[in-house]
Amino acid sequence: MEIIDNSKSLIENLYFISGILILITIVIGLVQLHYTKKTLKTNSKRDAATLAAKQVEIYMNRVIPMQNKLFHFEIKEKLDRPKLKVEDFNTKSLIESLGNEKYLEMITERVKVMPLTLNIFNSMEAFSVYFIKEVADEEIAFSSVGRTFTKSVENLYFDLASCRESNDSKSFQNLVELYTLWKNRLSKEKLKNDKIELSEQLKAIESISIKPIGTK
Repeated sequence: MEIIDNSKSLIENLYFISGILILITIVIGLVQLHYTKKTLKTNSKRDAATLAAKQVEIYMNRVIPMQNKLFHFEIKEKLDRPKLKVEDFNTKSLIESLGNEKYLEMITERVKVMPLTLNIFNSMEAFSVYFIKEVADEEIAFSSVGRTFTKSVENLYFDLASCRESNDSKSFQNLVELYTLWKNRLSKEKLKNDKIELSEQLKAIESISIKPIGTK
């Protein structure tokens, strides 16, 4: 196959060749773009995983010790930690659940631990923002500290909710969102495990029926 057509002028042949070269350049550019995107995606995943591991390390070395410090302080001061069902994270929800008088009584007692709880919530918020803003890989963090994180939020629900007014959607919002995400995931996992267990129990139960005489 001849690229140059001798029956055509030099300009026509150059125009034809330039079209082929442009097409080749475009194809090479698309291939390079594909591999560039692939490399960028791989690097982004690696960076997100590395950052997640770093945040988990910080959580274990900084946040958990602060939580332990709070626990020991409560024992020393003989303070009972409110055990409440987690609902909306705001004072309105607490008052509706407890009543205004009981709420004021409890908030007065918990003032003693407020400096400790605020430090904990600030650190948990800083931890949460990396995952809610999609900077770090939250699935890696979930596999490491997902259960202890959600349990801690539930244990300190009263203190956290009392920091947020009913119209306040900004205070510790990343913390609340990460708790909701991970709590729903844990609940889903539990339901799946319960379903499997019930299915195994059903298989293990032998179905026996008694037929009337003469019908066997």
